[in-house]
Amino acid sequence: YLYWFKRESEINRTASVGSISRESFYYNNAMYFSVYDYIDGLQYSSSSNYRLHKYTPEEDHWEQQADLPVLSDVGRGEYIQLFSIGDGNLYIHVDRQDNNFFKYNLEAKTLIELEDFDVGYRVRDAVGFIHNGNFYFGAGAAREFDRSVLRQNRKFWKYNEALNSWTEISEIPEVPGQYEYAFYYDFFMKDGKVYIYNGNRVYETWEFTPDETWVRKSDLENPVGQTVFTQIGDNGFFYHYGDKVFYEYDIVNDHWSRREDLKIDC
Repeated sequence: YLYWFKRESEINRTASVGSISRESFYYNNAMYFSVYDYIDGLQYSSSSNYRLHKYTPEEDHWEQQADLPVLSDVGRGEYIQLFSIGDGNLYIHVDRQDNNFFKYNLEAKTLIELEDFDVGYRVRDAVGFIHNGNFYFGAGAAREFDRSVLRQNRKFWKYNEALNSWTEISEIPEVPGQYEYAFYYDFFMKDGKVYIYNGNRVYETWEFTPDETWVRKSDLENPVGQTVFTQIGDNGFFYHYGDKVFYEYDIVNDHWSRREDLKIDC
């Protein structure tokens, strides 16, 4: 769907406007894509991925949804991450210092502001998932509020909605000699465990256990950032559109393989 969408130029216009962000999710037999656009009503706004488009495969139909109501009023385009938590609800993290964490209901179009994610610096392109009834958020890239240089983030936090509070937990172990700008982006899940892997020069695969500890698994031979990833049963897959590489991870047997037969040429 992602490639069909971009090839047919249903939305694409100029520069980054109209481009699909990495923030897509599946809900109620449809795919939802967040798309970059300018902020309506602001003449000098920069683009942000606050615009949602829905694609229903059975009907082969595209429909623009209500915009995510989380933008600043000063025209500053901030990156938005979406995390589907079931029942049509999303957690939303906005890449800014405060007023940055929300719960949004797709059906009712209601937005609830939650406790800010406040750790003293920005975290973006992070991994986020529901685990043991809590929301876990971390990895990705970090940068100071007054600087544009990104650095690696190995820290993880847990959000408890009942308490509306954040707690820092154990971080991904440091790997000697690892590239200082190695950012973890992707994950799979099985039997209460989460497998975090891949990203910019990230060779390591980590198993996150139910007791919040980390176990190193098989390394990935050729990591690459900014991928599309999905899971079918006990097997996870990721694809990179630029390098046209397709990888499969056998979770049970802890084995990575490159799937040339699944490569997409378009």
